[in-house]
Amino acid sequence: LHSQASGIPEGHSDYAGLAQNGTAIYVEGKSLAKPKPRPKQERFLDNREKRGAFCCIAFDEVPRQVLSAWVAFQGARPRQLNPGEEQPTRYSWRANYEANLAEAKRVESNRTACRRLVEKTRKENEMKTSRRG
Repeated sequence: LHSQASGIPEGHSDYAGLAQNGTAIYVEGKSLAKPKPRPKQERFLDNREKRGAFCCIAFDEVPRQVLSAWVAFQGARPRQLNPGEEQPTRYSWRANYEANLAEAKRVESNRTACRRLVEKTRKENEMKTSRRG
């Protein structure tokens, strides 16, 4: 007989919690340097999502990504429909991944542009100061 040691499962998310409504929450934090989840992490998220948990990948700890994904997840929960209304598409961490990655890249691009502008302004001010002195 083989037994598996108890503890944290392989691929467990960086953050885990429980919502007030009892839904399990798993958030995997990634950076733009290594944006792709490992296969063990993908399996973990897939397994938990199949069991009704909310799973999300957020980049560089962007809380807004987690919040918007949670809202999408809540909107995709089965509910009583009005006549003529269709059931919303089921939320999936995999579908949300590309949108979060694109947003993280856009945010990083904006940060880089701001850093360059600040550096350029600093150098210009130094040159003006050195000409006066």
